[in-house]
Amino acid sequence: MELIANAFIAAQVLNDGSTSDALRIAALRHFTKSAHGIPELGEKLSKLFRHRIELRNLVEEGTKQLQLELSRPKKERDAEIVEGLLRIVQFAKNETTAIDAVDLGEITVGELFSNFEEMANIGPPSLNFIQALLSSDEALMFYLVESPSVYLWVVRSFDVQFFELGISSDELRVSVTNLRTGLDLTGVSNLFDIPRFDDDLAYEMYKKLWHPAKSYLSDVEHILLVLDGELTSFPFGVLLQEPAQGVPYSKMDWLAKRHSMSVLPSVSSLPFLRDLGPGYSKAPKPFIGFGDPELNGSSGSKVTASASEMQSGGLFANPRALDKLPALPNTARELGAIANLLGAGSHSLFLRTQATEAQVKEMDLSQFRTIAFATHALVADELSEVSPPGLVLSPPSKATLKDDGFLSSWEIQGLNLDADLVILSACNTAASDGSPGAQALSGLAKSFFYAGARRLLVSHWSVETSAAERIVEEFFVVVEQNPTIGFSTALKRSMAKMIGDSRENPSHTHPAFWAPFILVGDGHP
Repeated sequence: MELIANAFIAAQVLNDGSTSDALRIAALRHFTKSAHGIPELGEKLSKLFRHRIELRNLVEEGTKQLQLELSRPKKERDAEIVEGLLRIVQFAKNETTAIDAVDLGEITVGELFSNFEEMANIGPPSLNFIQALLSSDEALMFYLVESPSVYLWVVRSFDVQFFELGISSDELRVSVTNLRTGLDLTGVSNLFDIPRFDDDLAYEMYKKLWHPAKSYLSDVEHILLVLDGELTSFPFGVLLQEPAQGVPYSKMDWLAKRHSMSVLPSVSSLPFLRDLGPGYSKAPKPFIGFGDPELNGSSGSKVTASASEMQSGGLFANPRALDKLPALPNTARELGAIANLLGAGSHSLFLRTQATEAQVKEMDLSQFRTIAFATHALVADELSEVSPPGLVLSPPSKATLKDDGFLSSWEIQGLNLDADLVILSACNTAASDGSPGAQALSGLAKSFFYAGARRLLVSHWSVETSAAERIVEEFFVVVEQNPTIGFSTALKRSMAKMIGDSRENPSHTHPAFWAPFILVGDGHP
């Protein structure tokens, strides 16, 4: 047992990273409440800390872009971009120095910030500590992909099991890619074009990834998944517990129907997320949604661009390139349905010319318990760390620092949220963001945790509009009717209803329609 416990801690060091850092920084909300023993300064300190984090992100991102520009041959460098980046980086450094010098009496803001970061930089939690956080009906399943092997820890409140799984990291990569091919609806315009899902492979992957732990999960309702490598872009619900043997999709034994599942950004995030609790948000308003941005590309076509391809140089996106992305007219209907369900009304929707980056930054988003972005997400280049992932909004005529039409991950980190749920109904929002050793909470999700979201409903791939409407609407109906069951159980029930209801829309029983969404965060009630 001691050997397994030590390996559990060592594995967290390999798996943890920038995602965990984001969760630690999110903890500043709790830290600034006490304000170093001066509660009345809490709100002021929270704003100063957040602005300081924004400035740090600006320095880091500007420095990356500057290094990229200076690495070009001298004849190819853009002197205007270099000069602009130098000004921005120096401005951010000067502002940081000014904030750090603010005197709080016995301590400066800079000293307090250093104290917070030192306090937050704790080591991985022990096995016993994690077990104490688990209820009797849940389990934490921690996967580690460390070439050439794949490992699994199954942690219960009273036991732990360790497995070296019978699948290599190379085989896993190929299997995830092949299985996801059958979930891609790009270019599908009629029922005959829907790709065949490889149910044989789904069962084989179940046997290798899940079956070894099955006997330890018989009485488990809620599974907390901590994922690594290729598994961060894989929806476990599409695994089959039994061979399909030619039965229709609606009758297959999907794992999604057996357990409610949520994805944790890291093992170390569980204590923080449990501390927040299910009813933590004090936001007075139910919902705000941004979507259907003004784009002029062909609706329904595939988005192949990465974040870097949308850049015009320096820190700014290229509005003309963004404008060519596929239009998303049906997202307005999707957001409207959510607004009606939550009693928010049409005034809570920001669509077309109102769906801008400037609008998002100017609003006090801490006033909303649920926030939705129904738009394209662009991931970072697989071979580049320069261009961060982000969300596409209505592009302006000219790019500025305030609004270039692309809400990047580092800008998201500067938002002030108090949301129980953020919905990212967009293309590949849970895909790898291209950073080395892709973290469990990938892409944009980690930035929203950084900003103050407690859980996210995130799509693994571009969702067909009517299917997205059905599953998200049913999700909120279940939450409304059963407020104590937890968000992960609500998602499980909404997926199960779509799988089993072949009369309303038979095509929706295909996993490409019901399986794209995952719940990231603590979904337990």
